[in-house]
Amino acid sequence: RAIHSNGSSSSDSASCIHRAKFSAITPKAIQDAFSTLEEPDPDLSRSVDARQELDLRIGVALTRLLTWRCVGIARKRFSASTRMVSYGPCQTPGNAPSPLSPLLQ
Repeated sequence: RAIHSNGSSSSDSASCIHRAKFSAITPKAIQDAFSTLEEPDPDLSRSVDARQELDLRIGVALTRLLTWRCVGIARKRFSASTRMVSYGPCQTPGNAPSPLSPLLQ
């Protein structure tokens, strides 16, 4: 959700808000994004919120599962002090094969 810098919700202040869209953190990508600013898209904003919520819920659930099922394997392979196996799906496509699949079988 876009937040107006002056706290106002009037339509006049909404025209002052622009969005820079970039998917790489490089000087060129950021410069290109700021040279092609766009008006915020409410549908896109809601989809980003939904994706963040899904990433969090999936990450929490899979971290619990991986810790329960794989912490013993991680202790043997990596460090005896391992207490948790964490999963962070940040922008992982839902149908992508997981590199962890062999550990869960």
